[in-house]
Amino acid sequence: MAAIRAMVADAQYVDQDFTPTFIDATSFSVPGDHTDVLHVGRRLKMFDSTTIYSTILTASFTAVTTIQVQNDAGSLTSSLYSFGVSILSAINDSLPRGISAGASGSSFATLVVVGGSELGGTLSVSGAAVLKSTLTVGGATNLGSTLTASGATTLLSTLTVSGAATMLGTLTVSGAATIKGMLSAGAANIGGALNVSGNAVFVGNITALQAVAINGNLRLNSTFTASAGTFTGFVNFLGDANYLASATFSGPMIGVQVPKAWGRFGAATAVSIASGYNFASASRSATGVYRVTFTNSLLDTAYAPIIFVGGVPNPGTVQAISLTATTMKFILVSTASGVAFDNANVTFVVYND
Repeated sequence: MAAIRAMVADAQYVDQDFTPTFIDATSFSVPGDHTDVLHVGRRLKMFDSTTIYSTILTASFTAVTTIQVQNDAGSLTSSLYSFGVSILSAINDSLPRGISAGASGSSFATLVVVGGSELGGTLSVSGAAVLKSTLTVGGATNLGSTLTASGATTLLSTLTVSGAATMLGTLTVSGAATIKGMLSAGAANIGGALNVSGNAVFVGNITALQAVAINGNLRLNSTFTASAGTFTGFVNFLGDANYLASATFSGPMIGVQVPKAWGRFGAATAVSIASGYNFASASRSATGVYRVTFTNSLLDTAYAPIIFVGGVPNPGTVQAISLTATTMKFILVSTASGVAFDNANVTFVVYND
């Protein structure tokens, strides 16, 4: 009777006699191809040094079936020796597809969404949230841990994520979005301000109607549009040979470690601009005397210009004449003769708080 009672108490999980091999805190493998049973979204009861409940995030087969899971709590260890599979499949199960709720709020310890879900009220998840399909929330969304979303996520109010957020689809937030960990996203449309405490990586286009603040590094593979931007780390726009050319800012972009202007030009009697950013024009008023005009004004005149001069035929030094928020004027002086000279390859970079 005791054995029957134990079986009935835990009948929602069945040990199918798989032998797991520990890989890391969220991964293990089993011999053979069992992706039909161990598929994405299915729940597992892991028998480790403690009992851990998990949800399958990925399942693939090569020589063995490799499983990656999202644990409700805790981590897998080398003590993992067995696991039970939930009697309900995540595919064609008898439960209603996704989650549907009205105007009242919805609260979960953890949340795993396999089908599309619509919540008319607020959403609060104290643990991890894993979204395998679309999620639409009419009210404010507060996530106490991490957010992983494979499908499109549409939030009609604000979003607050206490941990890291990984968005493989498009993130649309009508209100402000605050990510207290790292943010990795495909495309994002943010109606309010976007604040990220960690690093931010965007693969698709980013549109934020209000100010954007990134406290870590920012990496963009596509276009960026914002009313203003504040970046305390490096800004790296990939896939574009012209630095910052794929970014559009309606207001000023303020960053500590980002060049505020750069350019390259050549000059003899006429000035020829080769390339640049925040570089409107260059003019020559006398031999070796040049004035660079910035497209957008710098914050102040306490900036640090770095100017390089081509070494052939006249290696020389640079002497600043005047620095303003909109222009900088300097003269090239030959090291050998002490006489001003023109050069066909002048490069500059400007840093400013």
